[in-house]
Amino acid sequence: MWPLLSYARRVLDEMPEQGVVCWTASTQGIVAEGDGRKGMHCLVRWEGRGVLQNYFAVATSLKAWYTCLDVSLGKQVQAAAVTVG
Repeated sequence: MWPLLSYARRVLDEMPEQGVVCWTASTQGIVAEGDGRKGMHCLVRWEGRGVLQNYFAVATSLKAWYTCLDVSLGKQVQAAAVTVG
């Protein structure tokens, strides 16, 4: 993993309030490194914390899904896209 991405992850974990912009940027970095499955895991983690997706998050989800091509994950991304609108 790229050293700055690791540092960014630590900073995100220490933030008192983690919004959709922070989580999306973090996930985009993970996916850009070519780890779609870890990117999807990150998305599930922040949704579990109650952070709602926006259009950019859904686009990041699509990119993460595309790199791992998992049908069940694709269905979850589609559901998120429908929910966001």
